[in-house]
Amino acid sequence: MPRIKLSSFSRTEISDAFKRARLKVRYSGLKLLVAPSDRGHGKLLIVTPRRSGNSPQRNLFRRRMKALFRENNLSKHSITLIALVDRNGIELSFKKLEQLVLSCFE
Repeated sequence: MPRIKLSSFSRTEISDAFKRARLKVRYSGLKLLVAPSDRGHGKLLIVTPRRSGNSPQRNLFRRRMKALFRENNLSKHSITLIALVDRNGIELSFKKLEQLVLSCFE
């Protein structure tokens, strides 16, 4: 079975996701939005602007989000999870990030 690209989007998919998205979690520099997905699996859209931190910090945040998505098998849900982060959210611990992400799927 080919591996699903969890965080690869076209421009139209991104605009559609933001049009349908609803805010689920707002916590200290992190907003998690959820949008229904047309595909049979869930996807992950991560927005980390430059002002949120330097590139190693932004990349660490992206890797953590992808790991959470894969480890908890969240792609089985037909939902697009959108993570918007700023300077305060980039420094969240892995454990806290996991709690917040899982609360979106309850």
